[in-house]
Amino acid sequence: MNKTALTKTYTKDIQNSCLNSKKIVLSLATISFLASCTHATLTPEIKTYEETNRHAKARSASRSTNSNNKTTISSLQNSTQTVSNTGNTLVIESGGTITISNGGQQAVNFQPNSSTSTFLNKGTLIGGNNTASVQLGADGNNGVNIETFDNQGIIGNGSSKFGVTVWGGDKDNSKSIINNFSNSGTIHSNAGESIYFGNANISSFANSGTIKSKQGAGVNISQGTSIGNFNNTGTIEGKKDGIQINANVKTLINKGTIKGDAISIRSLGGTIDQLINEGIMDGKSAGIYMRGGRVKTLINSGTINQNNSETWAAGIKLQNNSTIENIINTGSIRSNAFGISVTGG
Repeated sequence: MNKTALTKTYTKDIQNSCLNSKKIVLSLATISFLASCTHATLTPEIKTYEETNRHAKARSASRSTNSNNKTTISSLQNSTQTVSNTGNTLVIESGGTITISNGGQQAVNFQPNSSTSTFLNKGTLIGGNNTASVQLGADGNNGVNIETFDNQGIIGNGSSKFGVTVWGGDKDNSKSIINNFSNSGTIHSNAGESIYFGNANISSFANSGTIKSKQGAGVNISQGTSIGNFNNTGTIEGKKDGIQINANVKTLINKGTIKGDAISIRSLGGTIDQLINEGIMDGKSAGIYMRGGRVKTLINSGTINQNNSETWAAGIKLQNNSTIENIINTGSIRSNAFGISVTGG
């Protein structure tokens, strides 16, 4: 943040009067000295009340915190915004930007054991190239509690390693808890996932924007995580997988596009009660690939597509005792090899 000088030099002599029309903050000694100051000149140490007050306001206007732990950022910042303790609200306004040049620091860091009622981003958050732009909790540590996580702006720019990472401990009382996670903006990452959930409980996840990883997965729902309702009406895209799942998801609904250069949805374990596709699931090697895990019911009225020439590829491919108990298809399951393939179980 630029520091604004609070002093001003007056070079014009005060004539005909010892005091001009501005209110001047002066010591008693100075007032006595100026009693005969026909040709006196204000020194740099003397400043008007209005100037002092105006510059103080300018310094605090871009980042303000009130007594209720509500922090609002409305201009450019170059240091990490750290959220700790309880009862927090953090708002990044449309003119607010946090850009970090240090490769190991985040734009926003929610400390373990902190609680936040609302995190709202309408601005731009760019973390370092070796970490996440926004980090919640810490790996191997306790998680955080957030009522609403709402991104309407930009998180990451394709150079930060991760977009959003959510960490928690491996016990129920130390996991991260997010009631509502929504993205209608853009979440980007470079080498890692755009969104990573590890040891977290998410009641509702909704994406109507863009989630994209240049080299990793769009969304990684990792071990120890549970999601109640996962809804996508936007775009989720990864260089590897669109979505990678090794956790429990009650309902996953896609009405948008889930795309992976390798696989659209990769299941490595856990259970999905209902997987409903009304949009497009597109992967070069497989639309849906399961290597462990179970889907109770798959309902497809959209398109599940595999689009390269791999001989082992399939629209839906199951290996290693993976299970889809019920398939209801009124849409399209396409592949250059097999529509549905089951091997190893």
